[in-house]
Amino acid sequence: MFTDAIDERTIDIAEHDYFDTVRVVLTEDGRITGAVTDTAGGERGMELFLQHRADGTDLEMHDATGTDQQTGGRIEITDGFITPNIPDQHHEQDDEIGFRAGTVTTTTAPDDEAIVGSPVTIRFDMLNFDPPSAYLPRSNDTPLLERDRFEVYAAELPDTEDRIGKIKEWHRQLRTGTLTITQEVNGSPVHQVNHAACTIEPIAWLLGFTQGTMPAPIRATITAIDGEEPAWQFEKWFSTWRADIGSAFTGRNIVRANDPFVFLDHGYDRFVGRVEEYKYRECLSWYFDALLQERTVNAKTASIASAIETLARRYAAFDEDVESDTDAVIANLADELGVPVDDLASFSTGFDESTEWNNAYFYVGTRNAVVHNDRVNVPFDDLFTDFEAALTMFRRLIFHEFTPPGERDRYTELNNLEPRDNRFE
Repeated sequence: MFTDAIDERTIDIAEHDYFDTVRVVLTEDGRITGAVTDTAGGERGMELFLQHRADGTDLEMHDATGTDQQTGGRIEITDGFITPNIPDQHHEQDDEIGFRAGTVTTTTAPDDEAIVGSPVTIRFDMLNFDPPSAYLPRSNDTPLLERDRFEVYAAELPDTEDRIGKIKEWHRQLRTGTLTITQEVNGSPVHQVNHAACTIEPIAWLLGFTQGTMPAPIRATITAIDGEEPAWQFEKWFSTWRADIGSAFTGRNIVRANDPFVFLDHGYDRFVGRVEEYKYRECLSWYFDALLQERTVNAKTASIASAIETLARRYAAFDEDVESDTDAVIANLADELGVPVDDLASFSTGFDESTEWNNAYFYVGTRNAVVHNDRVNVPFDDLFTDFEAALTMFRRLIFHEFTPPGERDRYTELNNLEPRDNRFE
């Protein structure tokens, strides 16, 4: 299932030093692979490529343009590279040269096509995406997120549940659903898709937090203009977005009731407005790393500590009265966001509340042990309870960061996050 083809194109390349024709395939796990089917100048062209590759004068990375043999559309390939040692897995010709790419864009729209004053609908095929559900049924025409200039809808595939089961089993990324955006933006088809991709990026990060696994788009297709199918085609494949498998949907997700819907609505504008200054991407990346199933608890502890400290130091950077030591910046973060920590300090089996450390920095002992390679002196029970409590602390911090205080009673699970001792389950 993971390497099955979603779509395939055969492309005649224009004026390239090494290859004339390539076949590209978009797979269910989001890769753009394929093969070189015709080289420039025949065997001599490939000999030159291999010679340049061997002596270091060729960087293997290429941007190229060409024509889609099936549609006659224009094709743009970015970060494409020939890989002589990887045969094309989708066809039987063992003598073909492997090919991979970063993005592939194909269009049959006129060169001067511009969409002005009309709503444009773009569908994104998504990896690792669990379309939110709710206790109360929601109709298919209910937006996942709505703003003045755009609406975003989520949809499952017919076998989404089975696909998520495959992700759980194999801990590999897989296409599981779609996000469809209708936006009012003036510009060319390529501008429409790029703008829509920027719009859904915060959605991916915020829903990644609630589901414990980072979703990512792998294909964007313009499906309608003013509600009607366009007379031309425009499609872009991506293999360059970050897709973190994180918890692989194995228990670290928040899916109850309306929590993901409300959290996304509350958090979207704040994420967009503060993402660079407060390093939300970096914080959440550490969080996904801490949820990776195959990692040791040592590595998970270091990751979740980095997630907390990254956000804490960004808060401290905007307050000159906060001291620079780690204990102070973490205590300041918990105070600023109103996050309770005393119960987490009590849950920790290794923290002594009579010490000089603030209760918000209850995991200081295990954090220092794993960061400074002194793990041998820390009992496993202490390491485990500190990680579970620190993970809960980070989740509370992110919940408070993106939710107005007066709105938190609208949440079911996010408003009741507790550490869990599952050592003996």
